[in-house]
Amino acid sequence: MKISKSRDTRWSRAVLETHDYKCFYCGGEGTDPCHVVPRGKMKTRYILENGVCLCRTHHIAFDDVQKFRKHIIEMYIKRELYNKLLEVASGKSNYEECGFTNIE
Repeated sequence: MKISKSRDTRWSRAVLETHDYKCFYCGGEGTDPCHVVPRGKMKTRYILENGVCLCRTHHIAFDDVQKFRKHIIEMYIKRELYNKLLEVASGKSNYEECGFTNIE
């Protein structure tokens, strides 16, 4: 799968809109769509459920502080959902089987 700038933009917009442009953590202005499973994993890159809206400060913390990342993952999604995302990322399942929304 190739990286598509326009598809990245559609995914980002969909994540922000899904969360009403509010930071999931603090409720402030959400400006950053953030991948729960890193975007380098192409099989989950465009899955809507793999995105959370964060403010800039909390996005930086999410990317840089492993303990904060784990905290957000546990707050935002249940462990079962996170495990399904990891299964899709590793190729053990596909997004359709898991009921995920893939942004085309």
